[in-house]
Amino acid sequence: MPGSAEAWQESALGRIAALKNLAAAIDAEPAEGKDARELLSRAEIHLAEAEDAIAGRPRLAQHRVLAYTSERTDVAEIVLLRAATHDQFMSYLPEITHRVRTQLPPSDPLRERFNEILHRSRLEKGPLDREVAIEALHAASEQGMRRWAHVRSLGRVLLLMLMVMTVSACAVAALGAWRPDVLNLCFESGNRTTCPIGDAPRAGDVALVELFGMVGATVFGVTPWLRRYHATSVVSTLPFVCAVLKVPTGALTAFLGLTLMAADFLPGLGGLDSQSQILSWAVIFGCAQELLTRRVDSRAHQVLEATMEPPVSVQVMDQWSDLLDQRLREAEANVSETVGDLVQDRFRRGLRGPAVGALVGTIATAVGVSVQRSLRGPEIIAFSGFVTVTLHHPDGASVEAGPAGPTLAPDSDYTLRVRVSTEELANGAAPATPSEAMAIAGKTGEAARFALVPEIEGVTARPGRREVDVQTSQGAEVCDFELHTPARGGECPAWVAIYQYARLVHVVRFRLLVGAEA
Repeated sequence: MPGSAEAWQESALGRIAALKNLAAAIDAEPAEGKDARELLSRAEIHLAEAEDAIAGRPRLAQHRVLAYTSERTDVAEIVLLRAATHDQFMSYLPEITHRVRTQLPPSDPLRERFNEILHRSRLEKGPLDREVAIEALHAASEQGMRRWAHVRSLGRVLLLMLMVMTVSACAVAALGAWRPDVLNLCFESGNRTTCPIGDAPRAGDVALVELFGMVGATVFGVTPWLRRYHATSVVSTLPFVCAVLKVPTGALTAFLGLTLMAADFLPGLGGLDSQSQILSWAVIFGCAQELLTRRVDSRAHQVLEATMEPPVSVQVMDQWSDLLDQRLREAEANVSETVGDLVQDRFRRGLRGPAVGALVGTIATAVGVSVQRSLRGPEIIAFSGFVTVTLHHPDGASVEAGPAGPTLAPDSDYTLRVRVSTEELANGAAPATPSEAMAIAGKTGEAARFALVPEIEGVTARPGRREVDVQTSQGAEVCDFELHTPARGGECPAWVAIYQYARLVHVVRFRLLVGAEA
């Protein structure tokens, strides 16, 4: 069937005109022994109702008009065939045969019975059982309507999905504009912060990421959409809806993917240090929507394939044979396949031009470099200095360290102070451990960011993690952690893990004693 509303209207009006010509032929030469006039009048009423439905159809109810018009014309067709003479019926037999063979499956009982009576009438040169042929034609028409009902049902589901995805993408963008600090898509790299726009969360960050996700989804989904749309030239918006559904889905996958990366949820996929990397990943995640919409595309393609009717390019005469019909169909399929392969080959050759090839190569190289850099993460900053751990009472006084380590009172509060510096702690301090040298190899930088994580068995430390930026030349930074010792005494192994860009670079180990003598 045609692929647009106007073409469908012309096709429906053409079918009505063909049935009117059949009605005029029956009126001019009515069959004997039948109430042909009454049947003809009923058929004209059904055709008039179909014409009225087409003329007054609202644009938002095209599918309902299609179903009603097809139903009226099918009924009129069957009524006219019952009123036709033998010669008129036999002249319509090729159309009946085509419809039965394209709509009914080979194992259908009515199709098998129709083929049997058709073969017997040719061998015996006798009359054809008209009622069996009409029943098979009616079953073929109903089968076609059921297939179109499946198309309409799937179309409503996809439209609902499109609305939900679009509203969700708009809501996320609106929330990002209202509260950019809540939907934070910024990445920490060294001593600076990188966001989609600038170096701090802004109102347009989420919208920009969704925009690039939509670009990736559009570029990656447009070719399959064009192929399916031209291969299924039918009155349906399914290919278009499937293509448009990729756009808001790509926006959401871009936002969710970068959100997971910014939260360090995906190990090794964090630490983006430029806006171009963030936007490149937005495009990649936008293309990844194909993983979600592939099943939808496959289902829509299957439903549309079931409604396709192969074109009839051979006018079959009354005295044709099954063998000739089979050979003609095989030849037509071979020609169609050859033409299709030729068009695809020309299209691919057009895409292999030097300019397009250079552009594709540049894009592939840029994406590959961005993915490699993101998987590898930022380079570690070289640092040479010392780490010192000290314990303090709530009033600020230092806790003296004995031969077995510092002794703390049970069920008491203390402060654990970790000092990272380029120079060793001056004499006179009371460290829980001697100053440990820390040497980290890496690229040269003005400052190194460290994450300090204390772990003490049986002792609660708050907060559990602190980050500090230390100048690589004559720098010193201090982080304090609040400790609360357990009620029971004993020895508590302790250590402070030091990370740079989620990589463990140093560990300071020491021991604490919890006892009443403190």
